[in-house]
Amino acid sequence: MRNYNLKFHDLLTQSDSFNYVVIAANYNGAWVWVRKKGALKWEMPTGHVEVNESPEEAARRELWEESGAVEFKLFPVCDFSIEQGDGKSYNRLFYAQATKFEELPEFEMEEVSFRKNLPKELTYGNVHPALLNKVMKMLDYLDLKKYY
Repeated sequence: MRNYNLKFHDLLTQSDSFNYVVIAANYNGAWVWVRKKGALKWEMPTGHVEVNESPEEAARRELWEESGAVEFKLFPVCDFSIEQGDGKSYNRLFYAQATKFEELPEFEMEEVSFRKNLPKELTYGNVHPALLNKVMKMLDYLDLKKYY
């Protein structure tokens, strides 16, 4: 992503119409990264909020579809917007503490990776590292370091 403007917002202060959800998921001290079929770059589980679906419902669905996570606790972190060119999206960031994964569903993802560090090749450039940093600051603030 080039020439974008990422802004963080408190929960529920921007819009009740969301475009995407992003889930920073942690499993046994490692972050969950996913790779789409045929792609070389990695991303956190991310997806569209469908019509008549809440951001939390979308986050639960996307985390399962993209990683195979079946048991997890999900927490909203903040809302954020991305402006790029003439377009703008409103989105919600979640943190998930995953405890169980099953086989990756047959959707768009080819591989799941559990890493303590960022992958070198990222689909969305600096966006996901900035989002992950926001989650880690929240965990530090709440003194929940045991979860990452």
